Amino acid sequence: MKLIRDLFLLILLATVVLVLFHYCPFFRPQETYYSVGIIAAIGALITYHRNSALEKVKWATALHREFFASDSPYRKMRALLDCAADTIKKESLQEKDEQEDIEEDLVDYLNFFEQICYLRQKGFLEADDVKSGFSYYLDCLKRHEAVRNYIATKGNSFENLSRQLSRTN
Repeated sequence: MKLIRDLFLLILLATVVLVLFHYCPFFRPQETYYSVGIIAAIGALITYHRNSALEKVKWATALHREFFASDSPYRKMRALLDCAADTIKKESLQEKDEQEDIEEDLVDYLNFFEQICYLRQKGFLEADDVKSGFSYYLDCLKRHEAVRNYIATKGNSFENLSRQLSRTN
């Protein structure tokens, strides 16, 4: 609604400029066209800025929904890492098969945060969006030395996440 109002105001302003230049004794069409072009460019920049902000909000909302959904694949890992430093529950690491499942879940979980950090780096997310939606869970990653070491290992491809975690120390 606000965008429509702004576009209407720009069209109205352009019309006023055209009318003024048309009835003015020293009317110069070239200056009129330049004026209208400048007004249109300003309108386009305003529209682009608003659409860009809206897209960032959509990205943040989609990621938040994916992370916190009741059927989220990250739910188990969130619960596992949401504890005091290095006190991962022993019963969840009992069998070798479960360890492999947990490692797979951990990689998926870390890839989610790597994606968030990448989108932040490329400008698709604002730092405030990342901080308000995910800072607690990024802090949970930092609490566990084994997880920090896993992230920092060069071959694991978590460079953006590693940078983000070291930046927020």
